[in-house]
Amino acid sequence: MRFTVELRPASEGFENVLRIAFGLARDGKAGSNGMPKNPVHNGILMNMGEGYFVGLFSILEKAFRFFGNSEKAKKIEKDLLEKYCG
Repeated sequence: MRFTVELRPASEGFENVLRIAFGLARDGKAGSNGMPKNPVHNGILMNMGEGYFVGLFSILEKAFRFFGNSEKAKKIEKDLLEKYCG
C-alpha cells in the first residue's frame, strides 16, 4: 500500500518523529509492531509528534507522557535528534 500525506502547516515535530522512529527500528530498538521498546522513547515521540494512543494502549498514555517529560528524557531527546535528524 502506498499513500501520500500533506501536512499543513508543516510539522517539524512530525517529520522528526518519523526519522527517529525509523532509525530506532533500523537499530533494533523497536518491536515488530514498530513501537519503540524503551518507554522513554515512546513518550518522547508522543510529545514531539503531538500524537495520542488509541484503543488498549490509551490506558498507558499518561505513563508514557510522564516518562517522555522527565529530565532524563530531555537529554535522550537531544541525543535522538542529533543521531537521527542531525
